[in-house]
Amino acid sequence: MIRLTEYVHQRLAQVIPRGAYVFDLTAGNGHDTLFLAEWVGPTGYVWAFDIQAQAIEKTRTRLVEQGYRHVELFQADHSLLDQYVPVDWKGKISAVVMNLGFLPNSDRVIITRAETTQIALEKASEYLAPRGVLSVTAYRGHAGALEEYEVVQDWFESKNTEWQIEKIISDEGHAQSPVLWWAEKRAGS
Repeated sequence: MIRLTEYVHQRLAQVIPRGAYVFDLTAGNGHDTLFLAEWVGPTGYVWAFDIQAQAIEKTRTRLVEQGYRHVELFQADHSLLDQYVPVDWKGKISAVVMNLGFLPNSDRVIITRAETTQIALEKASEYLAPRGVLSVTAYRGHAGALEEYEVVQDWFESKNTEWQIEKIISDEGHAQSPVLWWAEKRAGS
């Protein structure tokens, strides 16, 4: 059984060109940020966000250990991405990755929230290039998770004419199984 994070990395490697510009809107422990930095290479660029200092430090440590310098880290809510990424990058981002929930092995009170996630989805979609990919994984086993899941589900349903969307439920097979939305922005959207 493949984990959703590994599945996302495999899919991203198939669609993101080397030298691309990408967002990790939930840096967490730095696994996605590191993967993105490795994949896009030194001619690409990664912007990574997280609200927790602990997450930013873990991510920074991973990147420094590997010698990656083409990454910018922001301790900020993902809904504020447009305050950190210049407007002239709108329409130029190849991929956006989000893993919703809480930082593993940390305080489960600090979580992504439905209202800020909805804002982040809207803003991220403005930055995505045509045929850019938006990968959102929702973990449903914590307080506030169901509300956030429903907001993400509604957001994607409202975009079904502008996006090619796949919804993948983890094969763990229970009501709290993680869910992945893999969406490609249609050309002209």
